[in-house]
Amino acid sequence: MKDPDSALKQSAVAGDRVAVERLFRELYPSVYGFCFAMTRNRTEAEDLAQQTFLKAFASLRQFRPAQPIGPWILRIAHNLFISQLRSRRPQTDLDDPGLEPLTSNDPMPEAAAISQETREEVRRALQSLAPPAQVVLVLRYQQRLSYEEIAAVINRPVTTVTNRLFEARRQLGRALRQTGEGGTDAYELVGS
Repeated sequence: MKDPDSALKQSAVAGDRVAVERLFRELYPSVYGFCFAMTRNRTEAEDLAQQTFLKAFASLRQFRPAQPIGPWILRIAHNLFISQLRSRRPQTDLDDPGLEPLTSNDPMPEAAAISQETREEVRRALQSLAPPAQVVLVLRYQQRLSYEEIAAVINRPVTTVTNRLFEARRQLGRALRQTGEGGTDAYELVGS
């Protein structure tokens, strides 16, 4: 997630409505993408993203513009998602062919090279993992956050992030092998 420029963040924190709207437009695709990856439901992802921005903008004056704002907002999204999980069990249909996340304007070269079928296999295997494993994998590989940024989002030390990513990749690799899916491309993707 590319961090907006410092002047924009400072203006938004100062209460400039135009800056706040521009900040929203710049950050929305990444926040929605994270929310969709976690919920796998367009409506829930839109609601979660909207709640995230409402909460973020309500406390924007407390944000320090010298810090990256992306991890700060993703942390809010993460916390709201965890709260939703605790309050109710998510009801999503993983086999819904109409599900399509927002795509990034600049996909990673590895992701562009993987076939659609392999991506679906990895997506199904990812959905079989526990939410904490899904979160770190999505933040690292979809949102392309650094370990330090992930630590800020999930409010854990970097060593915990490193350990969770290692274990999540192993679990994802096992899930792919158990189903007999995820040929060489999928195994290389998860690094197991």
